[in-house]
Amino acid sequence: MTDHNTDLRPSKRLRTEPETADRTSPSAKESIQPPPDFDLAALAGPESSNPYLPLLSPLPTSFHTTLLAYAATRDPLIASILTNEHAAHVARERARIVSFDHHSQRAWHLLNEKYSPFDVCSEIDGMFKKIAQAVDETSSFATKKNAVETMRQILESVCTAPDTLGEEVKNSYQARGEWDERLVELLARFQQVELERLARENEGEWFEELCSLRDSGASYGILKGLEEAVTMLSGYVTDIKGHGDEEEDI
Repeated sequence: MTDHNTDLRPSKRLRTEPETADRTSPSAKESIQPPPDFDLAALAGPESSNPYLPLLSPLPTSFHTTLLAYAATRDPLIASILTNEHAAHVARERARIVSFDHHSQRAWHLLNEKYSPFDVCSEIDGMFKKIAQAVDETSSFATKKNAVETMRQILESVCTAPDTLGEEVKNSYQARGEWDERLVELLARFQQVELERLARENEGEWFEELCSLRDSGASYGILKGLEEAVTMLSGYVTDIKGHGDEEEDI
């Protein structure tokens, strides 16, 4: 019988090495050079005399984005600058690895000390939002994996939280949900090849831990959204021993 009160601190995982391959769109791989005299910082700096900057400042970001996209379709020079900047951004993100360990450690502390359930849930809400905001489709595989692993660890801490506080947080989560859904949303930002890599690494170790968390949550009536996460990854591990019958009821 599983002991739901086991006191397990989230373990820190080894950071994945930075990626060297750039799996961006063909346009990002083209060698597009910006104009020799192009200096965006100078054009937008405090000493700039560009008469359009005061007009843009009060307008919403959505307007800036739409206007720039339209300008790029009309002007090859703007299109070249935009494409070049996007390629540089993707290259930087692919080389960057972000760690979220401090969130899982903080969550474990909150769930094992004398805090109010409202404060615990509110702070964990904030953690999930910060993690989600730090990751997008261009982030490195290592950053994406660190993000979903940290979310998994936090949810594991919720399941194993002891005493009255643990029960109250689970009951509150049962009524509200959402954290498991954020993990699923984050998995949707993985490329297909990245999902396969996540599922198959170390003979399907992470996939197995995800399935275990889903089952643990089910015993409390929570984390139902993880079923979708399992489904997203299950097709990549059918040839790994012990995972081929994951979706079968026996």
